[in-house]
This record gives sequence, C-alpha cells and structure tokens, in this order.
Amino acid sequence: MKFSYTLTFTDYVAAIRLNRHQKLGKRVIFILICIGLLAVLAFVGLMVNVFFTDPEDFIYVVWTPLPLLIIPIMSSFDTRRGFKRLIRPMGKNATVSIEIDEEGVRSTNPGVSEATFFWKSIVDYVQNEKVTLIYIHKSRFYFFPTNILSQAQRTELNDLVARHVTKRKP
Repeated sequence: MKFSYTLTFTDYVAAIRLNRHQKLGKRVIFILICIGLLAVLAFVGLMVNVFFTDPEDFIYVVWTPLPLLIIPIMSSFDTRRGFKRLIRPMGKNATVSIEIDEEGVRSTNPGVSEATFFWKSIVDYVQNEKVTLIYIHKSRFYFFPTNILSQAQRTELNDLVARHVTKRKP
C-alpha cells in the first residue's frame, strides 16, 4: 500500500501523547518528581513564613509554587520547537509519501529525506484513531496519521504487523 499526507502540528501532538501513554513508567517518575518539588517548595515557604512573621514577608509563601507553573509552559514550547525542527527542511508543505509492503516501511519526503525500515528493525507498533506509531527503537518512532488509511488499508497494515513485528527490547 502507498499513500501520501501532509504533516501537521496536530498529528505531531497526537503522536507525542500516544508515545507518552505507552511509557507509564516515565509518567509516574515525572509525577513523583513534581510532587517532591512541590513538597520542597511548600516546606521552604513554610520556613520563610515561620522565620519572618511580618505580613509583608507573606509574599514569599504566595510565590513559592510559581516555579511549578513553568513546567507546562516549557513543555508547550518544547513541543512546538520539536515540530519546527521536524518540518524545517520541508517548509509549510510537508508532504510525505509512505509505502508499506512485505519488506518493510519506506518513507519519502521529496528533496529532503528518504528512510527505509525493514520489519526486522521495527521493535513495536501502536495505533489509535488519530495516529500510528512504528517504533524503530524503544525511544524513537516514526508516525503517520491513522485517518489517511481506509479500513481495508488498516486491516492490511495490522496483518503485516502481526506477521512481521514481535515486541522486543532493542
């Protein structure tokens, strides 16, 4: 099967989210670190309040959780920067062609890049209604939107993956 699509920011965000959902351990560690940071900052704020009982110094307690607001803002900037790096060589019209057959997956971006992933090199495969991820390493994946596939193509892709891909650690 062969198809083409235009890479969009919403597809990129859907791929990042699906990848995060596959890595539960990373999410748990991130949550524990955030809770630990919040506890440390609350303790520091409490100590400031105890040692400086002056009402004007209460502002330290109010500003203590402010650094935690930086985390989602920086995550948003990091996502946008990653997408810009991905499409920088292609410009606004990032049209990619994909061919999937018995040998593997071939991706072609005319004038920019061409990649071939044989089935032996693919370590995992994940799909939802928005995006399909093909893992070429435990932390690297190739993605394309699922909605560009017809139901027959999705069935054919699932059959190819079932025959050729076995989940394993690289």
